[in-house]
Amino acid sequence: MKKSVVSLVVLLLISTTVSAVPLCDQYAAPFRGQEGTTLQSWLFSTRANPALPDIDENPYGDPFIDLMGDIWSGTGWKDMDYGHQGVWVIGHPGDDPMMVATVQNTKVQNPYKDIWVQLVYSANDGFAPDIWILPDGQPQTGKTNAMDVVKTEQLDAMYYLAVYSIRLDYNPTWEQILIRPRECQVYIDCITIETQCIPEPMTMGLLGLGSLLLRRRIA
Repeated sequence: MKKSVVSLVVLLLISTTVSAVPLCDQYAAPFRGQEGTTLQSWLFSTRANPALPDIDENPYGDPFIDLMGDIWSGTGWKDMDYGHQGVWVIGHPGDDPMMVATVQNTKVQNPYKDIWVQLVYSANDGFAPDIWILPDGQPQTGKTNAMDVVKTEQLDAMYYLAVYSIRLDYNPTWEQILIRPRECQVYIDCITIETQCIPEPMTMGLLGLGSLLLRRRIA
């Protein structure tokens, strides 16, 4: 009997996680599964701050999210909001609250970095939050590194899905992803972040040639 109860609880937990993740994973990055990629997703099912990802496919380090702000700025965690379990409320922009995701990457100095973000949120008039990238945690002179909104769609009466993309012209070993409300507050239900470090085409060709020679040598 005890085993049956335990098995049922485990199945319920798994089904809850699986059903929630697709909300923030409806449009996979074009580079998913390729060499030099990472993937991490947060459901925010608890008020933990910093928050660790519910899905972590990052071999280069441990990603985490910090919530900056307090109750006076209107920032806080809600267990339930219009049927969405586990929601962080980020307060008014004038009080400088934000959500900051830190993601580690390969130390190889490749020339490009692609970042892809899926975000489920609620905000006045459906305005998607602003997202900026700080390579190595530092702003770049003369560059905003604002992510472009690739797609938005309404999920229900209150919540939306937004997809963002950006390419950096060099490969930082880690980056901070800053999420702030565009107007008033933003409610964030979940987020998925994917990255890819891209080598020069010539380097990729040499790597392919090397693996071919290795296969021949082994054969």
